[in-house]
Amino acid sequence: MAAQAPRILLVDAEEVVPGVTKVNLRGRLDATGVQSVDAIFGRLADTQKYLVVDLSRVTFIASTGLRTLISGARSIAARGGRMAFLQPDPPVES
Repeated sequence: MAAQAPRILLVDAEEVVPGVTKVNLRGRLDATGVQSVDAIFGRLADTQKYLVVDLSRVTFIASTGLRTLISGARSIAARGGRMAFLQPDPPVES
């Protein structure tokens, strides 16, 4: 039996250049993962004008994860900012 990937989603953020924050996500952006990062991601989306979300280490996105990302993008856009996604794996991108 193959070992399963951890079901925990990890998040950290860093300012890559003044005014641009990069959010690094690792794991599964499913219902469990969203619960662990929703407040942090929401706070960043409400306070940052430019957000880059690194999806290169996200292995799965469920509809709840998409809702979190879309909600954040709308919050940023409402304040004249932008959110971009960085290097999603092909299955995650589709």
